Amino acid sequence: MRENIINKVSHRPNAPPQLIIVDIYEIVDYFFVHNYNDKIHMLAYVQLTSKVMEDEYECKYFTQFKSKEFIDVRCIDHYVGFAKIDSKYFIIDKENAFDDANWKNLE
Repeated sequence: MRENIINKVSHRPNAPPQLIIVDIYEIVDYFFVHNYNDKIHMLAYVQLTSKVMEDEYECKYFTQFKSKEFIDVRCIDHYVGFAKIDSKYFIIDKENAFDDANWKNLE
């Protein structure tokens, strides 16, 4: 999962920008290292999901995988899981699911 800032009205050239943060879900096919102009870059080849929706229980899901693209791995925020049930892929995202502020170190 990664977050992107997009302009909702980018298709209107003279409109003032309306920026929103959008979560983008994708599956990583593979990672690789690329050397370009004497700089080393780590990239990922990913496949994007279709539009993410919520069901009546506020569970996020999508119905299919879409286009593929290369991204810089620094854009990846955190990993999520996908569970296919019937024709839907449910997103299992446990980021911030537990408050670990009161956890003690196990030594």
